[in-house]
Formats: sequence, C-alpha cells, structure tokens
Amino acid sequence: MVSTLPLLHRWWRPLFYTSTTHVTPLLTGGYLCRRSKEIVHRHLGTVAVRFGSQTGTAEDFASILVKAGKDLQMPMVLSCLQEATIESLRDSSVAVNIIVISNYGNGEPPDNAAKFYQSVLSAGGESQSQSPKPTDTLLAGRHHAIFGLGNKRAYPERYQKVGRCLEAQLQQLGSTPLLPLGEGDDSADIEGDFEAWEAAILQRLKTWLSEQADGMEGQPKSPSTSANHRDKPEDTSRYTDTISVPITIATQAWTPFDALKQQVVHCDLQVDCASLRLEEKHSLRASWSPRECWHFSLGPSDTDSHLPTFTAGDHVGIYAANSPETVERALDLFHLSEHPHQWGDDLNATDMATILAPLQAQRRGGPFFWPQNLIPDPLTFFTWWCDIVGPPTAALRRALRDAGAPSHSTALHALAELPFPTCLSLASRLQPRLYSISSAPHTQRLDMTVARVDTDLGEGVHAGVSSTYLASLSVGDVLAAYTRASSMRFPSDSSRPMVLIAAGTGIAPLRSLWQERQRRLSEHSSSDSSPPLGECIVYFGCNAANEDYYYADEMQQCLQEGSLSEVIPVFTYGTETGSASQKLTFVQDIIAQQGQRLYHIVHEKNGILYVCGAANGMCSGVRKALTSIWMDYGKLSAEEAELELIRLESQGQYQEDCF
Repeated sequence: MVSTLPLLHRWWRPLFYTSTTHVTPLLTGGYLCRRSKEIVHRHLGTVAVRFGSQTGTAEDFASILVKAGKDLQMPMVLSCLQEATIESLRDSSVAVNIIVISNYGNGEPPDNAAKFYQSVLSAGGESQSQSPKPTDTLLAGRHHAIFGLGNKRAYPERYQKVGRCLEAQLQQLGSTPLLPLGEGDDSADIEGDFEAWEAAILQRLKTWLSEQADGMEGQPKSPSTSANHRDKPEDTSRYTDTISVPITIATQAWTPFDALKQQVVHCDLQVDCASLRLEEKHSLRASWSPRECWHFSLGPSDTDSHLPTFTAGDHVGIYAANSPETVERALDLFHLSEHPHQWGDDLNATDMATILAPLQAQRRGGPFFWPQNLIPDPLTFFTWWCDIVGPPTAALRRALRDAGAPSHSTALHALAELPFPTCLSLASRLQPRLYSISSAPHTQRLDMTVARVDTDLGEGVHAGVSSTYLASLSVGDVLAAYTRASSMRFPSDSSRPMVLIAAGTGIAPLRSLWQERQRRLSEHSSSDSSPPLGECIVYFGCNAANEDYYYADEMQQCLQEGSLSEVIPVFTYGTETGSASQKLTFVQDIIAQQGQRLYHIVHEKNGILYVCGAANGMCSGVRKALTSIWMDYGKLSAEEAELELIRLESQGQYQEDCF
C-alpha cells in the first residue's frame, strides 16, 4: 500500500499521550496566560530544550519536559545537541537554554553531544583539563538550566562530571542559571529526581517568563527576535509534530543490510558503517562452564570491501535483532501472529507512519537505518527496530501511571497495557550494542570478546539482545556494524611502560593494545629508527585456568617474543583448577599487594595504567586499591590521592574502559 499525501499527527494520538495531570497540580497558578505568551513570543523568543543522549533516557526526559511546557502554553522547542554549538546558546531568538544531558562511560558526553561539549569547554581558551578562567561575557544576559544524568554507584568518581563541567563553564561565560544543576541518579530513583526538577523548572519558567512579560508589555517588537536574527536557527523539523514525505508500507523485510546496500543511513555522527562477515567463532570458556563467552572475528563482506576504520582500544557498535522467540511473544501479545506482515485492515501507511514517527525522530545511540518514507511490517518492526526486551522508557512509564495501569520491568509488557497500535509511539528504537574491539587494525580483522548475558528483570529471565544474536550467528553470516573512538589510547611514545589490568571480557581492549605492541616490536626489529618497547605487565582476573583464562596461549606467545614482559593471572578461587579456597582473590587484591612496584612504574618511569572491567566491580576495586597505594607511597591524604588519580587521568596515565 502506498500513500503520497502529507502526513500529519491527528486523531491517532492517544489520550494518555496528551495528559498533563502529572504537571498542573505541581504548578502554582497553572498555565502561562495568553497575554504573557504573546509578549514572550514577541520579545523574548523560545525556550530551547536540547538533549545529549546515549541510551535514550535524556532524550525521553527532554521530550517529556517539552510536552509538559507546551501544554502549559510555554514556547518550547526540542532539538539534539548534535546540531548545537556555543553560538547556539547566544541565539537572540532564544529566551532560555535548557540542557538535558547524560554522563556516558568514563565521564564523557554522549556521542551526539561531544562536539557541543567541547565547543563550550574550549570557549575562551578553556579545555576540560584546565582550571576555569575569570568570568567572561560571551553569554552575558543569557539564562539556562541543566539536568544531568549519571550513575553514582557505578561511576562515583565521575558522577555528573559532564553536567557539572557544563554548569560551571556556562556560569563562567556569563550565563545565569534559573535553577541550580539538576542531578538524576540512575542507581537510585532517576525518574523521581527528574520529576522533582521538572516541576521546579516549569514553575521557575512560568514565574520568570511572566515577570519578563510584565516588564515588556507595551514595548515594540524587539528586532533581536525577528526572523532575520544573525544566528542561523537549528533544524528542529525532525522533532515537530508534522511530517511531509511519501509513505510506503514495506512489502518485504527491511534490515540494516538493505539500508547499507542502498546507502540509506540517517546519522549526524561521523562514524564508519559497514556490513561485515563472520569469519571465525569459537568458545573461550570450558565446555562444562555454565556461562558462555565467545570470540568473534569479523572481516569485510561482499558488499563492503573494507573494515570500518578503528585504532587499538576503540569500540564497535553491533546492530542486533531480537530473538525469534521474543518477536513471537510480541506478535502474540498484539494479536498479529496470524498475519505478521500486516498491521491491520483498517491501518494504512499514513496511519502507521503517524504512530511510528516518534521512533524515527529519536536521536540516541549510534547511526540508524530506518528511512522516513518506509514503514516496516510488524515482523520486521519487532525484529529489527523496536526495543521490547529492555526496560520501558520514561515516557512509557509515565503513560502507564497516568492511565492507571500496572508498572512493568520490560517494554513489551508495558506496551501491552496501553491501546494498540498507538502505544508504539512510546516505544524506543532498538539501539546498537557497543563492544570493545579486541584486535589491532594491522591484523586486517575486527575481533570481539563477548559474554552471553541473561538478566532477570522480574518478569522472567531475558536473554541479552546483542549477545544472544551474536551467539546465534554462524561463520559466513553477515551483520551490520560501525566503529567509534574510545578514550583508551596507545601511547605515542611506545617506550613508556604499560600496565594492563582486566578481568573477564575486560581483556578485549587490552588484547588490541598488546597486538599493537606486537606490530611495533616487529617494526623495531626490522628498523633501527623505530623506538624500543617499554615493559608491559598484564594482570588478568578469572575463575580458573581451566575455565576462563581467555587468550592464555596468545599471552604466552607474546611473552616469548617480547611484546609482553610479564603476565600475572589472578584466579578468583586462589588455584589454577578453581578448587575451593578459604578466601576469594580478586585483581584489586593483587594490585594492592604490588603497590610499591606500580607506584614506581607510574611516577618514576612515566608509565601508563590501563583498566577494563565492570564499573561497579573490578574497576571500582582497582581504583580504591590505587588510591590506597598513592596514600601509602605518595604520603597523601585520601582526598589528595584521589585528586592525583584525576590528574593522571587528565594526562592519559590512567585510562579506564568500564562497562
């Protein structure tokens, strides 16, 4: 079925999607009055709400805020920080700049906010590692509010680093905060944190806009808010409620591979996308082990003659599909199993495009492959495009609450509580899963080390989407992927000592580093001009040598050839065979025992520490051990030792890749 009529959001919006019952009771005085609204539009301009989001939560919160603000007659406009710069904050047609931004990975901004973040920090000669300069006037007269998202338990040392840096820098540049920085903690009640801040900012905006309107009533229209203001407006059309494109219902499955073949990739990020062929797959754990861990080796497919660009330590994003069992469950819940290629007799292309438009507008995660003029059939939609295994989005949870429906821990069961198919407008797009690349570029392959993940979300055990998808592949199968840079980097001076610390699949990026050392060792052997390699020590934690000592033979080979100096395996149960011992031993325990040696390598030899593992497990434990080491051998207080680790991080001497 094909329709070429312009598409407008209309009666398909469900009642729960336009509910404002969660906002109005929190505000004194209710709506912004018509008089104030007209004056604000005439003299002040819009309230620009911009988000930076990696997994989608910040985008959901920003969308909720804009919806609530519009319902209260506030002139709000939603956009992604990917399109913003420091100049955007000076836009004379904007009354207030509101930023909702997540703290990603090791205290980094999300991919779609990285350029904006750096443009703000570098304004006036600033950089992330430098102390603030005296207050500037670049943003004098501007107003802002920021809500930051983070995880205090997983990343205590970097909690809210991005939001706090932005808040401090905007104030240094002269912008006035309407509220103190709002902080949402994902390890506690992040939605409660946001709702409290949402109520506060809406009330503050109403008061502030009304005050500004009172002071401007009767004045002529300000030229600063005219259509010809000097700053180019951002492209916000993708976030509006109107779409005007030819719409087509897919007659066959549309996968990421089809999009790659036709070069239909919608992405503002500079990433290298490719379809790759699985060339090698083998288990890294003993056959009797209850867990699964796989080594995957990817090469170019027939479609792409090259691997996507990467360096040692980088990440690869994999486009996975929901499992057939999960998809069948979704089709059953929505009564689509008998006709999985039809949305329904009374639903045409325009109707479904209206409902699914919010998913197409999402700007989270990596690049996506869904053309705006194509509507997938139900089977394709639930297989490739809809996140039905993950937790419900913030907007979906709020819709459940407003509808008086019970809460659920998975998106699929939450969606099933609301009217179909309009509930799909509150779904989240299935995002690529990032993995550390476990090979160096010169090997001409892209390797991954992946553990199979099963999670009990309270409504049954759910297999990890990406790890299950990868485990189901056979050699010769093709998958879609892209690469992205990470914060982990090989030293420009290869003579500097390196200490590699990992547990489990955290070995992946460290393997890419020692493979890079193999290449440089070979170059040094064949050329006198190549610098010699510094020492390299590996600390690797696992249960037992006969169960999960990943890449043991390869590390032994590196020891023999000289690319590794020493490998120190740390067996959790204290023995190579995994037999029970009185006390469990972890990597951080051995790090603490070898404190003097490590302190000497870093401070006397200018060495570099690389750490990769679970954020709230090994990484946190290693950091605490290093803090104690710096206190003991550097004669520092606990606060001074932590500041010293932060200094080492800023200089690249302490690099983490936590998950």
